[in-house]
Amino acid sequence: MTGIERFGLSPLIRFTLLSLYGALVLPLPLLAPAESRWLMVAGLLLGLVLVIGLLSERVETDAEGIQVRYPAWIDRADDRRRTGDFSGAGSGLDQFAGIQADQSWLISRKPLQC
Repeated sequence: MTGIERFGLSPLIRFTLLSLYGALVLPLPLLAPAESRWLMVAGLLLGLVLVIGLLSERVETDAEGIQVRYPAWIDRADDRRRTGDFSGAGSGLDQFAGIQADQSWLISRKPLQC
């Protein structure tokens, strides 16, 4: 394999998740008390921006391995990446092994050296 190959999230999956977010949260400002509706709308907009950022992940493969990349502002907001602490709950897989045709790989997540 030569060069870097980049793969984004499928548009069908992105549209489905954004539609689900919209269907679940758009009625909330209407149900909120009148004095806090503006706060609810601001929170929903912030949540939408974060969901769009998380759905914009890219998987990059090359001869050296596989990496998942997010926009720079998502990486800066992820404290686990800055501190190198992957021991918390919800930190995902520690190792992933795969086999495809005559190739095999092992991806092991290690703390970043800051």
